[in-house]
Amino acid sequence: DDFWHLLFNAAETREVQFLDRRQTERLIRGPVQPQMHYDDLAVERIWRWTGGHPYLVQLVCSRLLDQLNDEDRHGMTVDNRHLEAVLKSILQDDDAFLRALWTSGSASEQLVLAAAAACTNDFQVQIPLSMIADRLRLSSSGAPSSLAPAIESLSRRKLLMPIPRTEDFQTDRGQVINVHEAQSYLFTFELLRLWLLENRPINDVLKETAFALHSATRV
Repeated sequence: DDFWHLLFNAAETREVQFLDRRQTERLIRGPVQPQMHYDDLAVERIWRWTGGHPYLVQLVCSRLLDQLNDEDRHGMTVDNRHLEAVLKSILQDDDAFLRALWTSGSASEQLVLAAAAACTNDFQVQIPLSMIADRLRLSSSGAPSSLAPAIESLSRRKLLMPIPRTEDFQTDRGQVINVHEAQSYLFTFELLRLWLLENRPINDVLKETAFALHSATRV
């Protein structure tokens, strides 16, 4: 924890270059061939979990390699069973890198992240901004008065990704123009969404925020 905290707060900040789909596949398969094989579904799931984030790709692959080494099963093909076990271990271990992404954000950013994750499930991963706002309005205290600064910061940090919405709009002169508006978001990498649901549920975050506000008012 101390290492990641110091790294995020003292080190020079540089933008992480995400890998595209082909680069991610090369990073997954290349270093371990021919001793270890990934089926196509396994590669696709790792791509979706990590969004091409180099550290997260290597985290998943390292855990998979450790698992197969422990089982002394070289030459095996990685499939869905292995992935589920690795996902469970990453979430239960409360990975330090994911935790550092959380702790380096402001209280408002943490509320937005937790609320956004709470609005999702395995079939609903696109999050309308209105749904995040509605989820936070249900709380009695601690919700940010405006989501815009937190959303913008999370987008800059590449934790949330805006989904532009294009609509045709007719002006009063009859001219049709295209209006682009980002009103929905996705988590840039699924592992963060899953980690939030497992380790930072919205109700716990709201309670912590309310307690912090109450304590501050008493000082």
